[in-house]
Amino acid sequence: LSDIDFDSETVEGFEAGAKGELFDRRLRLQATAFAFDFENLQVTTYDAAAIRFQINNAGAVRQRGVEFEADLRAAPGLNFRGALA
Repeated sequence: LSDIDFDSETVEGFEAGAKGELFDRRLRLQATAFAFDFENLQVTTYDAAAIRFQINNAGAVRQRGVEFEADLRAAPGLNFRGALA
């Protein structure tokens, strides 16, 4: 049983964003910000010697970031899309 003993993973955080359309709906914009704090992060590793997957706790992880997306309809049949994270 010690091979399958691991703690529960917990996370606290938030995600917030906004979407908008401009220029008669020809330009669509999206922006998102997020922040998460994980405790006892669970990770799966493959043990080739035992030919099995194993779940372990990797400790704490802090995630922060922003994402942006844009979609421009420049002309009929011509769209430009972009994203940045």
